[in-house]
Amino acid sequence: MLLTRVTLRNYRNFIDAEFHLNKKSLIIGANDVGKTNILDAIRLLLDKGLSENDIEPKDEDFCALNNCSSFQIILHFVDIEEDCIHSKFEGYISDSNELYLAYFAYRESLGGVKKYELKAGPSEDELEDITSRFYLKVLNLKYVGASRQVDSFLRSQKNRLLERLKSNRTIEQIEYDAQQMKNVILLLANVQNELDKLSFIQDAKNLLNEELRKLAEHHVLQEVRLGVDIPKSNDLFRKVQLISYINEQAVQLGGGWT
Repeated sequence: MLLTRVTLRNYRNFIDAEFHLNKKSLIIGANDVGKTNILDAIRLLLDKGLSENDIEPKDEDFCALNNCSSFQIILHFVDIEEDCIHSKFEGYISDSNELYLAYFAYRESLGGVKKYELKAGPSEDELEDITSRFYLKVLNLKYVGASRQVDSFLRSQKNRLLERLKSNRTIEQIEYDAQQMKNVILLLANVQNELDKLSFIQDAKNLLNEELRKLAEHHVLQEVRLGVDIPKSNDLFRKVQLISYINEQAVQLGGGWT
């Protein structure tokens, strides 16, 4: 199935807008044009990480450009072939395998009582009230927000992939990789040795250790060095970073995500 269209009426900065999506879509634009608002609208209907409290309408969700007392979010799905979706939405999917999910919100006045209704139907004209987001187990999205969350998400996916591939190796591959890992660790150690020979690295190390000793006596037994973090062989794959190459130049994804 595919989410092909998002319709927003009087939602935040959108008076009446339609956004058409493909199997893979990228939303780009200047600051404050409403990119996050589009995602927030979709999340109200599909993000299972949001509680019933979280999806209650707020005054700032109502478009301030026309002092409205209601707003609508409508999601249009096509090419629905999944049995679990047909089972959950029995009676709401059209003969051409299309489904509409909607969130309608109302308020009496600014700061007044607010309520919302969830709806589903085979067309926009045939929307019917539904009692809850009962469908979230089979129809949902995963929203990755702040850069810290993205960092954690990408790292966990990378580690999962490498762990799965490691467990599927043949005996010959395991033996070969073990030898290669020894070579890699040795090369990393050599890199550290060569770094230590650089004059400004030596000067920086001496200066840092001198300042540490001034701070506290227990730093006398501690030495700080500038260099690479050489992991143990069984932990090396966790240090591998996701890197994009543009014109042969390495760029970390997201400006530092690993």
